[in-house]
Amino acid sequence: MNACATRSGGASARGLARRGGFTFVEIIVVIVILTVVAGMVVPRLMSWKSREGEQSVRAVADMLTAAAKRDTYSTQRTMLEFGPSGRGSGGGEAAAPRFRLMVLRVADVGSFDPGGEGWVEDPLTPIAALEGVSLRSATAGVMDLDPRRFQIEFPGAGGTQGRPGIAMLFQDNADQLWLVRLPSTATRAEVVPLGSGLNGRSMSARDLPTGDPYAIDLDASGRRDDPW
Repeated sequence: MNACATRSGGASARGLARRGGFTFVEIIVVIVILTVVAGMVVPRLMSWKSREGEQSVRAVADMLTAAAKRDTYSTQRTMLEFGPSGRGSGGGEAAAPRFRLMVLRVADVGSFDPGGEGWVEDPLTPIAALEGVSLRSATAGVMDLDPRRFQIEFPGAGGTQGRPGIAMLFQDNADQLWLVRLPSTATRAEVVPLGSGLNGRSMSARDLPTGDPYAIDLDASGRRDDPW
């Protein structure tokens, strides 16, 4: 009786030991399930990042459009300003860089001093913060702009004075490229999706199409002393 009990107990222990681990088939099933879930979740995350970047890019285009329309249909001078926006809430990490539309206004309406004007933020145009996207390069006419900070002034002469064509290249967190351009005679900025990343290539501001067929580099043609 004792021998039989011992053999029976040993067999039961071996059975429990065999059932305690995962079989090869079970491991394969788990891997397949994880692969399917990853295939569903990762594209959604990338799509969400791309949508966030696209919203920021289109906000910049809307601001350019507002500036171009004022320049064409009014005599109010405006300026597009880009740069860091200081610290975030609570003094933590630096907030996202932003675009602001500035307008030239008289500080004292009762004064006739020609030097009493100053740039103030336009209360009618929302700030465009670069959330989920970064500015890679930018041009105004034939001039390369600093992608960290710059200012572009619009003459505000009712369309009688020319202004340079503007082009900006953005890259979102999903590695998608976006081109925003405003030709010199247009009143609406255009957003052009350029697809995924640079693939190791460096994109210079000089490679951006400004949409300004009349732009001439006076320096390159030996006419650096001529007025723009």
